[in-house]
Amino acid sequence: ANQYVEFNVRNPLLSDVRVRKAISYATNRQDLWDGLYGGKVSFVNGPIHPAHAWAINPDTPLFDNDMDKALELFAEVGWTQGSDGTLEKNGEKLSIPFQGCCGLSVYGPVLQQQWKQAGIEAELESMDFGSFWGPIYLSRKHVIAGLNLPYGLYTDPEYPMGGYFTPGLNRSGWDNPRGKELIRLATSTLDQKERQKHYFELQMIMANDVPNLWLGIP
Repeated sequence: ANQYVEFNVRNPLLSDVRVRKAISYATNRQDLWDGLYGGKVSFVNGPIHPAHAWAINPDTPLFDNDMDKALELFAEVGWTQGSDGTLEKNGEKLSIPFQGCCGLSVYGPVLQQQWKQAGIEAELESMDFGSFWGPIYLSRKHVIAGLNLPYGLYTDPEYPMGGYFTPGLNRSGWDNPRGKELIRLATSTLDQKERQKHYFELQMIMANDVPNLWLGIP
């Protein structure tokens, strides 16, 4: 399964892409892989399974492991570190619920500690599937969600696009008209070169919009 973090971009804390990029820069994926899995991890910066290598764009930008850049972006939107190191704006601390299931109990504490170094208070809550999926995630009540894509189900790159990532259908609130059009175009032809072109552009848009942080496939 591809472990990932999803932002609810409707939430005012996360609606500015600079905040999402800052959290990504505060994430050290290699440290996560080495510490939890002994480095035995594959990585794709997007929602497509490595089995569909033809559809994976290797040139997507990855905002990773640069604490100075993270703090610079936070400062641009008014979040600066207070005396205790926690990010503050207008007297309020940056405290964000971080909920999920299906692996969050493993990688969540590592991300919590990494983000704390940037001044983010992540309120970690690992839950059972039933408590999280319907009442919180499908209801779009999450702020940051810890999720995974169970790739054993996917026989084509298209499979997770509809319910998970298509604007208007997803739970993240990510709403990029070109992204929606590219998903439609990639599934309206059997020509693999045409599909590859659309998926490559889609991954570039998703990577730059940062609705998700891709963490790795143990």
